[in-house]
Amino acid sequence: MADKAVVLTVPSAGQFLIPGFLRIDPLRQINDHGKVELYIRYDDQKLNEVTLVTVKNSRIPPPNGGEPYVDLGKVYFLDGTWLYLYYVVAPAKSMTGERTTAVVGQIDRTDFYLPGFIAIDKVRQIDDEGKVELYARYDAAKVTEIHQVSVTATGPDRAATTGGTNLGVAYTPSGWTYLRCTDTVVPPPAA
Repeated sequence: MADKAVVLTVPSAGQFLIPGFLRIDPLRQINDHGKVELYIRYDDQKLNEVTLVTVKNSRIPPPNGGEPYVDLGKVYFLDGTWLYLYYVVAPAKSMTGERTTAVVGQIDRTDFYLPGFIAIDKVRQIDDEGKVELYARYDAAKVTEIHQVSVTATGPDRAATTGGTNLGVAYTPSGWTYLRCTDTVVPPPAA
């Protein structure tokens, strides 16, 4: 299923760049100082589509003639005051053309080729057999620069392998293992 959720805990307002954004479900207030949990719905098949989401607050309801908004409800404070919360969306503006894509692979060795690779932002384990989802960031303006990205399991000793970027730990049938990422720019094909 493509529609998934992530929870953001914020102090009643903020601006977020959200890949695959669909909507924000009704908020849940978690303390008397205006902190709320926002349930962000996103489509994990559209992680290359980034949306700028701005959560705003106001003492009065937003006017109907202004920018299109979605109401999130009220936030109450310890002193008895409250604020309306709502959000507006806009396409993300990027000076560099950065995007995120998800790659699924086995952690014993995952190789993929990505134009304009910058970094792996997050690793999410899918099962106990060593399958992970890698959220790779790339620059869409650098599509002629192809990177060979390799993610390998280095074993239970973090210091045993040097070089590359440490991605944290994952679980395999043989136990916990550290993940490491290396990338190499692939030379262009001979003319």
